[in-house]
Order: sequence, then C-alpha cells, then structure tokens
Amino acid sequence: MRISTMAFNQSAIDSIDARSSELSKIQSQVASGQSIQSPADDPAAMVHILQLQQALTQSTQYGTNADAATTRLSYEDQSLTDTTNLLQHIRDLTVQANSGTQDPTSRAAIATELDQNVQQLLDIANRQDANGQYLFSGLTTQTQPFSRSGTGAVGYSGNDGTRQVQISQTQRVQDGDSGARIFMNVQAGNGTFTTASTTTNTGTGSIGATAVTNPSAWVNDTYTISFTSATAYQVTNSANAVVGSGTFTPNGSITFNGASVTIQGQPAAGDTFTAAPAGTQDMFTTLDNLRTAVRAQINTPADSAQYASNMSIALNQIDQALNHVADVQAGVGARLNTIDTAKATGQTEQVNLQTSLSQLQDLDYASALGKLTLEQTGLQAAEASYSKIAQLSLFNYIK
Repeated sequence: MRISTMAFNQSAIDSIDARSSELSKIQSQVASGQSIQSPADDPAAMVHILQLQQALTQSTQYGTNADAATTRLSYEDQSLTDTTNLLQHIRDLTVQANSGTQDPTSRAAIATELDQNVQQLLDIANRQDANGQYLFSGLTTQTQPFSRSGTGAVGYSGNDGTRQVQISQTQRVQDGDSGARIFMNVQAGNGTFTTASTTTNTGTGSIGATAVTNPSAWVNDTYTISFTSATAYQVTNSANAVVGSGTFTPNGSITFNGASVTIQGQPAAGDTFTAAPAGTQDMFTTLDNLRTAVRAQINTPADSAQYASNMSIALNQIDQALNHVADVQAGVGARLNTIDTAKATGQTEQVNLQTSLSQLQDLDYASALGKLTLEQTGLQAAEASYSKIAQLSLFNYIK
C-alpha cells in the first residue's frame, strides 16, 4: 500500500498535536494542583466536586453568620453587665438615702448622683455596635431607641422584632433583644401585686415587705387596707367587699387572699394603703420616681413614713429590674454557647468537606511530574523524528 506524502505529514502533525495537547493538560494540572480541569475530564467526579464546593461555601457562610451574631451578642452581654452594675450601685444609693442619718443636704447629693445614673442608663440603652447599629431598637437598627419626651418621660422608638441568624443548616439564633423587653417590660412590685401608701396618711406606718403566700388563693384585684383605729384594720376589694380584717401590731403583717403585706411603724385611724395587680414598669420610670422621692421634703413623722414607703417600693422595683436583667443575660449566654457549639461542628464539617474535595481533585504530583517528563520526551522525539523524515525526498538523491 502506498502512503502519500500529504497523508504521512498529516499523521505526523496529528501525533505531535495530540502529544502537545496532553503535555499542555499535564502542565495545567501541575500549575493548578488539580487533576480535573474541566467537566469533560471526569463528569461524575465533577458533579460530586461541585456539590462539595457548594456545601463548603454554605458552611463557611454559616461560620461568618455565627461570628457576626457572636459579636453582636457580646456587645449586648457587656451592656447588660454594665446595666447590672449600675442598678446595683443605684440600689446601694437607695439604701443609703433611706438611712435615718441622712439630712436634706446629703439626700440632695444622692439625688444629684441619681440624675447622672439615670443618664448613664439611657446611654447604655442607646448603645451601638461596631457597625453603628443600635443594639436595642429591635429591627429598626438605624433608629435611636430611647429618648425623653417633652414631658420628661422616656419613650421607646424601636420595635419588638428580633433578627434570626442562620448558623447551621438546621439552626437559627436570635442575635439580640429589643429594648422594650429589656428596659421597658419589668415586672412591677413583687411580680404579682404592687403596694402604695396614700399621701394623705397622718400616721407613721409605711410599706414594708410583700409576698404571695398562697398563689392559688390570690385573686387579681385592687385592694384597700384601711385602718379604723391604730390597732384595727380591714381589707376591701374593688367592689368594697371586706376580704380580711384583724388586729394590727406595729411592724406586723396583714394577710388576705393569699397575700401578705408588712406595715412598718404605726398607722393612724383613717390611714389607707393599696395593693393592686402588678403589671410592668420601665426602669426609667422607676429611677425617675426614686430621685423624685429622694428630693421630697421631710417635715413631719407622716412625711418620714411616706418617704420610707417610697424607698421600700423603689428597692423592690430595683430588685425586680436586677432579676429581669439577669434572666435576659442568661438567655444571651445560652445563645452564645449554642453558637460556639455550632461553630465547632461547622469547622469539623469544613475540614471533612475539604478532605473529600482534596481526594477528588488534588493532583498526585509525583505521578504527574513523571508523566510530564515522559510526555515532554515523547513530544521532543516526535518533533525530531518528523523533522528528519520530512526532509526525505527523491530529489535528495537525484544528481
């Protein structure tokens, strides 16, 4: 069979092109460190690689989300710690102000310090994170949550919404708490009922400790404790029905419908005290009431009794605020622990995904370099052979 010169040349060129292509492929593999350069190299493996890459990207994003949530919750945790420290200091000032050794000048000094403390609490409630977003404005993170109105009352301008951040394929975590929940919705009184001393009382009786001794017997209503004499009292509900009565001893407790109220000192005939459903009271109102009470003039024993009642009520409300903040902070700590666990799991998952990817696409350098040398040698031989054979012609032998 005769082979034409053109066919021979084309065959040789095709062989050189094939070896050049294979050499180029190996060089790309060596340069990139990956054995699969395109889906055509191994379609089934490429599908698996793309799935693993997608899962790795998703897991990495969960880690980024977790870091952002950790940062924001850490800001909140520090703010709650600062709030607790501030409230504890205010409580100490309240105890100091309630001491019988305080004179008008020292009480005025305490009131001035309380003014500064209230502003400090307002500053904490309006804190921002590293991105300039308000921590306690709910979902309206660009809106300052707390401010004083023209009447002097502190109002909340945020909302009750909270952001849910996805930290794993199956987990979401709340990355903050609204200011309404933390600073505005604090249980009043003992959580069940509040007490008050009527401002027109003339005796030395003042509100002391309160408690719910039998929750099943408590009826949610407003009650009036009236003294018919210095030693006799009766308790009536909002319908003016008598629900309790008895003989009073100074500093003794009055019980009715599963509740107990201690009256310190000696009330006078006609004096009244009230017990009403608790509801909620914001921290700013509590502190505003406290500093107003500390500035009150004390000229008579009745004034002193009213002052003592106000201090007792303030102390009780501050304790409620401290417990409330502790509960919120416990929730923050639990969420931070959840994030830490999810991050650790995610990091392990990422290592496993990267290992699987490596097994599928990473190049065996030793084998590839050996093949690269072989292909280079083969290409050089093919080129050299072709250059020699291409010179063969009958014309070279014609004289």
